[in-house]
Amino acid sequence: MRNLNNLDEMISVLVETEQPVRGILADPEVKKLWDSGTYLDMVFYLLRAHRAGLYAVVAALDGGVTAEEVPEKYGVTGVIRLFAQAAENTEVRELFGLFTAAGRKRRAASSGSATETTGA
Repeated sequence: MRNLNNLDEMISVLVETEQPVRGILADPEVKKLWDSGTYLDMVFYLLRAHRAGLYAVVAALDGGVTAEEVPEKYGVTGVIRLFAQAAENTEVRELFGLFTAAGRKRRAASSGSATETTGA
């Protein structure tokens, strides 16, 4: 697994996972399952509908294989272990926290008052 505490390694993972992650998040069924499904529903749906995207994410986290080589190198427990290691990483958690806050901020409604012309 790449060293996610290293800036260059983290940037490589982000760049390599951008398109597959965007594709997964753009799927309306993923949004529906995220809001009202179970974890197991989500996992099985992702495995069924977004296997190539998941392989691309695994390959980016590994850093030494291509998405096509992932099924040859990893078993189910290896993939789970890889994602668990990434989720336990402080840098990854802080980065996701920043992305989550930025996403909320962008959709937030303005709470400020309209400016008033005073004619002065």
